[in-house]
Amino acid sequence: MTLRDGLNEALSLVGSGPAQRVDRLSGGHIHGTWSVHTPTGRVVAQVLNNRVFADLDACEENVRRISDHLANGAELRVPRPLPGPDGRCHVSDASGRTWRLTEYAIGTRAATAVRSASAAWRAAQAFGRYVSALADLPGSPLHATIDRFHDLAYRVEQLDAAVACDRVGRVAASGHDIDQIRSLATVVGSTLAALPAQPVRLVHNDAKVGNLRLGSGGDVVVLDLDTTMPGAVIFDVGELLRTATHDRVEDDPGDGRLRIDRERVDAVIEGFVQGAASLLSAAERAGLRSAAPLMAVENAVRMLADYLDGDRYFGASTPDQNLRRSRAQAAIATELAHLTF
Repeated sequence: MTLRDGLNEALSLVGSGPAQRVDRLSGGHIHGTWSVHTPTGRVVAQVLNNRVFADLDACEENVRRISDHLANGAELRVPRPLPGPDGRCHVSDASGRTWRLTEYAIGTRAATAVRSASAAWRAAQAFGRYVSALADLPGSPLHATIDRFHDLAYRVEQLDAAVACDRVGRVAASGHDIDQIRSLATVVGSTLAALPAQPVRLVHNDAKVGNLRLGSGGDVVVLDLDTTMPGAVIFDVGELLRTATHDRVEDDPGDGRLRIDRERVDAVIEGFVQGAASLLSAAERAGLRSAAPLMAVENAVRMLADYLDGDRYFGASTPDQNLRRSRAQAAIATELAHLTF
């Protein structure tokens, strides 16, 4: 069964389709995502990666609870999943692919690039509002859909394992990168260990700018909810600082020194605090700037480990793409650390 056949089968299961036009949406590493025009309207279709998200039932329950909780929001929204015949939000085609289809956020645009402090503030405020809106989610905590997702020490252990295994013979030529990133991780890890204890909250955990769509009236749609689970607000602020404070693309380490925009750094922190309103504790506010390099370091570690492991997690369009991604994240982490340490 071709991918297009599987898509049309999934569309029929949610009472839509067939596909008239299909456009691949870039920016995500894990799920395959497409914008699909059908006779009944436009939807977003995803082939879910059940290797990364091994418990799709847990993802299903989390996404449904978040969607239901935020269903009546006017300024902050999430995509509404389209249920299949059994009421579930993911359906399987005859070849075994698992699909999730959601309404397309008509009237919004992707927030793929941040070029100003005001744009950085708006993105950060949206994620701050998202965390605040989930603070009163009724019932038990959301499922942890990826174990130890933002555990820097664990990510370094995975890098060490990739170095020891040397699955595709790339370690010998990567010694400088391995040493540099281990050193960065040690410095950032020590700084984080000295922070006051951070409360556990429901946070997005992948709060990059590309996971927002912006409406002309100030409304915001938060995307990619699968990683929303218990965590710390420094994860979301760190991800915003990683993606919204410079003008480099993800896999461009550049030849010159990376420039971090200090105004955008301040705007991210101020916007998130404003969006979260009275939710944040003094310990959380105190930790936001010190945690600035965290997510860039974590991504540098993960991308280098994946490069050494044969590009099995993030994937790569060229043999050295994950190495370039890792170097770019290391540069971002270094400059953010210079601003805060």
